[in-house]
Amino acid sequence: MALRLRGVVLSAALLGWTSAAAMTASAAPADSTAAPSGVLRVETIPPGLQVLVDGAPVGRSPIDSLHLPAKTVRVRVLAADPRRFDPARDALPVTIRAGSTVTVFLDLRPSILLRSDPEPAFVLLTARPGDLADSLLGETPLTVKPAWIEGASLRFGRESFADTVLLSSAFLDPAHGPPRVALRGSGLPPPPLGPAPRTSLFRKRWVQWTLVGVGTALSGAAVAFHHQGNEWYDRYLASSDVDQIPDLYDRAARYDRYAAFSLGVGQVCLIGGLLLLFTGQSR
Repeated sequence: MALRLRGVVLSAALLGWTSAAAMTASAAPADSTAAPSGVLRVETIPPGLQVLVDGAPVGRSPIDSLHLPAKTVRVRVLAADPRRFDPARDALPVTIRAGSTVTVFLDLRPSILLRSDPEPAFVLLTARPGDLADSLLGETPLTVKPAWIEGASLRFGRESFADTVLLSSAFLDPAHGPPRVALRGSGLPPPPLGPAPRTSLFRKRWVQWTLVGVGTALSGAAVAFHHQGNEWYDRYLASSDVDQIPDLYDRAARYDRYAAFSLGVGQVCLIGGLLLLFTGQSR
């Protein structure tokens, strides 16, 4: 009887020890496999779109705090009408880090086509938020992202046409679509390309009067040289000194050359200056 009781007690002790070991073994992996997690926030334009994480729906945007294991996930947004949004920007891989918050922003608005009449016309981004400097976007037809122009103004311009400025809100209305900007003619000739042409020296008024003055002075000098030449020629004819005759003739011939040169140059300057003055070729 005592032997049988001792066997029962031993069996019960073995059973209790086995159950405790099994419970310890099952609890230990649970503590060791607890994965770290992070927080995911999702914002979209427009709001209220279905959000999927790794293909599983998690709600509609905006999503403030979604706790996920630390890993890389694929966040996708489904639009109610795919024709109104850009499907190329509806998904994004995101890395969730332990103890941190990751914010995902998805802009599903389609690109905007900027058109003008006539084309091409330059497009300048002005009055940008944050007092940013003006930025040249390009020439029409031009495709831009809505986020590029949001909150700013667009200036369209072209040579011989007045600039046209429109708010970006006119291009972001999904109900009507972007307008085609009509440019108004300014009635002014297009500005010349390159540096301004330089005025010719002979078209300046002071140069023309200088030519007239020089021409008059040289013509008067020609008369004086001719008179001197005649005097020396008369001396040459009246001289009977054989030694002086060659010298007198050379002097008479020299003054004649002076007279001819002065008269020719003077007449060219005088006539040219008068023609420039009376034909209006001056500035």
